[in-house]
Amino acid sequence: MDDSSTIVWLQSAIKFNSGGHINHSIIWKNLSQVKAKLGGEPPKPSLCSAIDTLYGSLDVLIQKVNVEGTALQGSGQWLALDKEWKQLSVETTTDQDPLVTRRSALVSLIRIDVWEHIYYLQYRDVKSNYLKNIWKVINWKYASKIYEKEYPRDNNKLLVLWLGFLLNVGSGLFDLDLSVGLFASIIALFGGFFASGFKRAFKIKILMNLTLKQQQALYIKLGEILHEILVGKS
Repeated sequence: MDDSSTIVWLQSAIKFNSGGHINHSIIWKNLSQVKAKLGGEPPKPSLCSAIDTLYGSLDVLIQKVNVEGTALQGSGQWLALDKEWKQLSVETTTDQDPLVTRRSALVSLIRIDVWEHIYYLQYRDVKSNYLKNIWKVINWKYASKIYEKEYPRDNNKLLVLWLGFLLNVGSGLFDLDLSVGLFASIIALFGGFFASGFKRAFKIKILMNLTLKQQQALYIKLGEILHEILVGKS
């Protein structure tokens, strides 16, 4: 075997074996204990919002992964963060190829292994049942942690900070008393810092469900109420 043939053989062997090690190391972090009848904990609001934006809902994403995974033999389906395009991506890899073989900008959030050996003892050849049930033990807490680490951002915080600035300097445009605009600005600023905490605490996404005009009206009204309480009606 000449040097060029050796290099080609080694590249293939290293890719296969190192890929197997990387992929199996990832999947153990992707699994969690079943939480009563609810399955794994749902994604945190930041990741959940990204999923909703791109796929419509978590259920739609799961269906997409399951359909594609049923027809696949190999290392599996991935929910990844594309750091270059700053959005989520569903990727497919065959054999034991690691995710990096698709694009270097991809970061693994969830990996679904579809090699036969991972499901055959329990599900035999009914791979669709395996894919249906694997989501009950997916560790979304881990996936959310990686997502927030690799893509640190908070749309709510940035939006309300910007609204606070607009309400403060543009009070005249809204026909507001300057002090009311100032109070609205303060509320928006504090709302920005605590929006994510509120969402996690109450399991709702109030700010994300409001239009820009609705958010403006909300902060204006809160500013008026706070102004009346602290300063008195004019």
